[in-house]
Amino acid sequence: MLKAPGVKAAWASSSLRKIMSNAELFSNQIAEVLGSVPQIWLLLVKEGEPFTMVRADLEEMDIPRESERAQSKISEIEDFGQPIDTEFLELRKNLMWSRPKSMQYAFHQIGEVNARAMCEGLEMAYNADHARMDPPHLEEISIWGCGIGNGGACALAQAFSLGCGQKLQSIILDENGIGAAGAKALGAGLPACPNLRELSLPKNPLGKGFSSLLRGLGPTLKVLDAAEASLDDAAATAMAGAMPGFPLLRSLRLAGNVMSLLGIEALVRSMLLVKDMQQLDLRGSCTTPLTTEWHRLMKLLQKAGLDTRKLRL
Repeated sequence: MLKAPGVKAAWASSSLRKIMSNAELFSNQIAEVLGSVPQIWLLLVKEGEPFTMVRADLEEMDIPRESERAQSKISEIEDFGQPIDTEFLELRKNLMWSRPKSMQYAFHQIGEVNARAMCEGLEMAYNADHARMDPPHLEEISIWGCGIGNGGACALAQAFSLGCGQKLQSIILDENGIGAAGAKALGAGLPACPNLRELSLPKNPLGKGFSSLLRGLGPTLKVLDAAEASLDDAAATAMAGAMPGFPLLRSLRLAGNVMSLLGIEALVRSMLLVKDMQQLDLRGSCTTPLTTEWHRLMKLLQKAGLDTRKLRL
């Protein structure tokens, strides 16, 4: 009898079923395993008699542990009495077995509660991988327009901090209602994502949390999108100051924010520090007309030998 507490017994028994389908081969494998055990002969009832094997029928039985059952009931009812959707209850259980490279949701109203359930699944999958000494598997998370909010961002950050993001290369969280608190949480979790190349957070009111977010990013970053993210001069200055830490950065998209000429110029000058950058998009971000200053900024880039077409104002 195979008992698999907290999971479906069929998942645990699938490999056994495959091996046992060939009775002779299975018997030989068992004999080989037993024969390799040191001093196995001490288990003989009568010395000199050989070991014998009898037929075993596999019975599957799902027996949730009491603690897991109780925890599941607590988890299924979250803030404001909102239940976890069945889809995400199943996802939470299945992640440790499916081990996906990419998780993609577009305009799927996930919400904070389901996002937390998904991240619990990621954490359980990581713990299972760690116990089996399996390598990380998740390379992309794309949750676009799903309303995960600050709670969902915090849950992702916690999963990243645990180690779930060790192999992540792309994180896309466009239009999810993530504010300053969520941005700060992500900034604390992103250092555990050493291979991150792309971070996309447009149409989220990141605001004052943007500076904390930047501190979590590493030198592998190639694309950063924070368009329409309620960024001001302080955020622009923080970005300009962080630029030397992103030597591989190729695309920086900050269009549709609220900056004065001071913030705009700080960003333009930061292009001189990463000369391989292919695009700095600041369209619609300056609160004052750039009629007279536009030519000066262009000349600044020309003197540094940079292609002015890389700057979009």
